[in-house]
Formats: sequence, C-alpha cells, structure tokens
Amino acid sequence: MKFEDSDSPKISRRDFLKISGIAAGTLWQSLQRYQHVDAAKFLDSLQPHQENTTFPSPEYISKEVELMVQPKNELEVLLYPISHSYNYKYWQDSQHTIPAEVVSFKMRQAPLSLHNLYKEQDGDRVFSVLPYTMTSNYLPIAVVNCNETKFISKSPTAYESLYTMIEDFYPNKIINILEGLKAIDEFQQAHGGFIPGTEYSMLKILDIPHRSTFVLGKNAANEVVTAGGVCALATAFYRSLALAGGKAIERWEHPSGQKYFCNPYGGAIVSERNSDTTIDLGHDFRFTTNKPIYLKITTEIVSKNLTAAPELGSLEHPNDAFLIASFGMVRDRVAPQRDSLESVKQQYLQYRNGKEFQHSYFVHNSWSPESKQYKIINGIYQEEGVSGFESELRSNELFADLVELRSLVNNFQQKSGETGLGTYLQNTKWYQRQIDRLKKQNNPDELEDFIATIRSTVENQTWLVPGQPLQCVGLSSLIASLHHPLLRAVNIGHYRVNRAAGFIHEEFRNTPIQRMVHPTNGYVMYSTENIEEVVPGSHFILANTDTGHIGMILASKKINGKPSLLCIDSNTSLDGRIHIFKVDENNWDNKFGPYPVKKYFIAPPKNK
Repeated sequence: MKFEDSDSPKISRRDFLKISGIAAGTLWQSLQRYQHVDAAKFLDSLQPHQENTTFPSPEYISKEVELMVQPKNELEVLLYPISHSYNYKYWQDSQHTIPAEVVSFKMRQAPLSLHNLYKEQDGDRVFSVLPYTMTSNYLPIAVVNCNETKFISKSPTAYESLYTMIEDFYPNKIINILEGLKAIDEFQQAHGGFIPGTEYSMLKILDIPHRSTFVLGKNAANEVVTAGGVCALATAFYRSLALAGGKAIERWEHPSGQKYFCNPYGGAIVSERNSDTTIDLGHDFRFTTNKPIYLKITTEIVSKNLTAAPELGSLEHPNDAFLIASFGMVRDRVAPQRDSLESVKQQYLQYRNGKEFQHSYFVHNSWSPESKQYKIINGIYQEEGVSGFESELRSNELFADLVELRSLVNNFQQKSGETGLGTYLQNTKWYQRQIDRLKKQNNPDELEDFIATIRSTVENQTWLVPGQPLQCVGLSSLIASLHHPLLRAVNIGHYRVNRAAGFIHEEFRNTPIQRMVHPTNGYVMYSTENIEEVVPGSHFILANTDTGHIGMILASKKINGKPSLLCIDSNTSLDGRIHIFKVDENNWDNKFGPYPVKKYFIAPPKNK
C-alpha cells in the first residue's frame, strides 16, 4: 500500500562538517553548539526513544552526522559479523550452539569517516559506525568516547573523500597492496596528481610485469597468482574516487557472490553493484577525475597475535594481521609517501620473522543475544530497522496484526511430539480475531482458505527442520490467506513447490522479459531494478541459490525523499523467526538479490 511522503528536517552537509569541530571542545559542547539545541532537549535526546516500543530505535546522540576524524589514544574498533543480507551472524554452526565472534582491536594512525553518534544503553561509551570501510562481512563500530576521554580528533586534512580498508588479508596481499600504493604514489608524484579530463589506467600505474617487488601468493580461490591483492587496492581506490566525484571508464567486477563487501551504511554511491573492481593483465581499470586530486595514504598493521601465516597463505591459517589503509582524495599536493609505506611493510615483515609488534591488540569476543555485545549492536543497527514506518505499524490494522503474529511466532518453542505452530496459533486470540473478520467479509472461500493454510501449510512447516517453527513459504502463504482488504496477495501455499526459488519459472529466469504469466500456476511474475516499481502485496523471491527465499512487500512510500519498502519474511537466519524491516536503495541488493542476479516478484492479484 502506498503512503504519502514523510520528509523530516535534515541537517545540511555544511552543518555536518561543522560538527567535526568535535576536538576543539568537549564532545557534548560541540554537539550542542552546532545542532542549536538547548541543554534540556539535548539531555532528553540521550534517553531511549519511546515512540515505538515494538521495534527498538537507536539511542542517537546525533543522527545524520558525518565526520572525518583522526584516531588518538588508540581508537578501539569493534567488527560485528553480519551476513550478506545484513542480518547478524549470531551462529557459526547450524545447531545454533557456537556464537560467532566480535573482533576488537585498537588503531592509532589511519583517518576514518564516522556516521552518527550513539550512547551505550548501560554504560559511558559513545559509538559511531564507520560507513565507508571495506571489510569481510563486518559492520565496523568505533568507540569514540568513554568516561569523557575522547579517542578521536578533527582531521587536519581537508579530504574530498575518505575510504578505509580494514582487512585480514593473506600475507602476500598485504605486501602487494603496500607495493601497489607505492606505485600509485610514485605515479602521482611524477605527474602532478590526477588531472581532470585525463584518462588513467591502473594497469599502467601498477606496472605489474616490471615491478619486481610484487610477490606470489594465493587468492581466495586458493590459486597462486602474481600481485594478489591489487583487486582490493583497485576497489578501495575507486570507492574513494567515486565519493569524490570521479568516474570509471572501464571497470570489471568479480563474479556474483565474490564482490568486496559494503556494509549497511556504505550508501548507494559505493554499493557492491557499482564499485567492486577486479584487475589482471587482461582486465584494466581505467578512470578519470572531475577535479585535480592526489591520493593521500595512511596505513598501519595490527597483528593478530598469532604465529606467522605461511608465505603463500593457506586455508587453515590464511593470515596473521590486519592491514588498515585509508584512501583519501585531497586537492593539495601531498608529500612523497613511498618511505612511510615501505616502513610499514618492513614492520610487517619483521613481525612475520618473529619480532614482537609494539602495537598489538586483537581480541575475539564471544557473544549471544543476551550479551553486552548484543546490546551494543542492537542499539545501533537493527535487523528490523523500520525508521519512517513507525506510524503505519501502530495505526494500520493489518500491520498491527502482523506485529502480534511476529511476537507469537518468535516466542514459540516447539519440543518433539508437542503441538505444531499451526495448532498453537489456532488457540490464540490473534487467530480468533482473523476468523471473526473473515466471517464479516462474508466470503466462505476466503475463510476456508485461511483455516486450511493454518492447518496444513503452517502446521507442516514446523516439522521440516528442527528449530525453524515458521519457514519463509509458510509465512508468505499465511499472510496471503488473511485476505485482508488492505493487502491482497497470491497464496503461494496452493502450489506444489518445495523450495522458494521454485516459484520463479525457469523460462522467466532465462529470458530478458520483465513480466510473465507463470505457464503452469497462472500468477504474474515480474522483475525490476527500480525500487519504485515494486508493488505492495508482492512476494519478493531470492532465486540466486537453489533453495532461495521468499517474503512480502507490505507498503511503499518515500522517506526523506527516498523510495522505501516495508517488508516481512521468516527464517532468514534459519531460526524460524519473523523479521519486519525496511528496504531502500542502501540494502536493495542485499535483501532482494545481489546484482547482477535479477530481482523477482510475484504480483498481487488484480482487484475483483
């Protein structure tokens, strides 16, 4: 269902940059000064938001804030593991017994971009997300303040853009990235930076065949290659370039599923679909700029306190340190950086030869949904972020029912031999309310469809896999069987399909057409890359794996001028839980299928 635009006041980019005066005074004074709020209002902003008790809201100190800062006093960074669909990676095993770990380390050199400031729920720390950061499926969060000790200061450099790489690469990749950065700096020193209107070739700049300091090593496919790591270098370089207004003339991508990760705060400009970059001797990356710029480079190594990984890397012990490298685009000429890059390289080589690292802090922290680590991430980034749809979730009768259903399902625990979810729901007030409504609608077929869906499709879902009380097909079938006048949908439970991906006919997958009637089942399938063309009441289907996944579009509207969808699904994390969440341009690919895989939808039935 469509809703009117809900634009809210926003701080201008100039005001964002003003806030970067954070180091000139205290953190609190700066925020009060630049956001023009009085003390009472500011203290109120530190309290938990109460307008939506069903879905947690972040405890913002300041939102819509972007800062470019310099670490000081050893800035602690937490890396939270998240899946490619931006759901938390709570568990490393299918039995949900071994929780994934949160990595924490301290850095002190590379400048960073920060996004928003958040207060710890039951402590004295202030956190910020690192939006423009390349990691392996992590959301990086920095501790910027604790007990009035500030771990950041205003960056002394006026950056046009700033993108940071934080990655535990194979040893050969760390060396090759540092060598590649030396080559870029040597090129810009010789040519006076990068000039607008000039076309540049990354292959020519790196000169891989003739630069003897590039080393052999294994890549992610376990193949031994020369100059492994230059793809990561090219990707981070291009992302900073794109943020500064530069353009790619020739760019090649890694295969789907192997692209360099962008976290949920990375923005549409540098999404995986338009910034992943691969180069080799047969595939170049050529680019141009729209302004005269230099690349300002800052790098550091954080050891993982392990024995040295094999020179070529191995699947069992691929790495032994984190490489942190900032790619800053600046207008002013930069001093030669070759020596500082070589120094970092030599420090790393000495560490690999057994010398203890002076700067070494790297910890794996276990966590669970009850842990302090969970409270931090859940206060900053919610899997069920619904910002902008709060009023609809409170006032819309159907949505309120779905929120209640979510609570019933997510609190349902089934033991062997006990009642299944369908039978359980039949004994709830929620179920009786749906029965009463359907009777008033005076359509016996719809009433019968709802009862049958509960008794067959939903009940049977509980027995397929232990710990998954409601799988995705069951939820989508159930919502359609509600036959609610506010949201009509095809009841996919009527069709004999044993996996979500199977709802998309093979002929539709293999043709360029955007709309097609299923030749067997008769429902309408459509595909689009435009979020504004997605119709509420549609099922979305991820068909990039053999099993696939299915969910539903509940509503669409513009939030702060950006098209957004309110969605619902179940069992995304193989736990049988229902999620209600927002999709916009920032997570469009991650939630509905990684580009260039087509995004598939089943259209709602036409109104009778």
